[in-house]
Amino acid sequence: MKLSEKTVKVHLYDLSNVLKPRGTMKKESIGDYILQKLHDYYESWTDKSYGDIPTEEELLALLKANLNSEVESAWKIFRYNVGLEK
Repeated sequence: MKLSEKTVKVHLYDLSNVLKPRGTMKKESIGDYILQKLHDYYESWTDKSYGDIPTEEELLALLKANLNSEVESAWKIFRYNVGLEK
């Protein structure tokens, strides 16, 4: 089947859901990857077999701060890569 030259492609989900689609498009979400990483690091840093575990409050604050830092760093690199930052 040949598409008409007037055919216009459209995205499968709304722009407002970029990086966070749900339902059948859940595989497009980065949230699942982030969630798994947060769980992995939480479990590692709350493992009582280690002698240097932080308090839960300290750990959660550091995870949040480091997550934000990583997102900001990736955002800056992305903006540079697409020519928006010099």
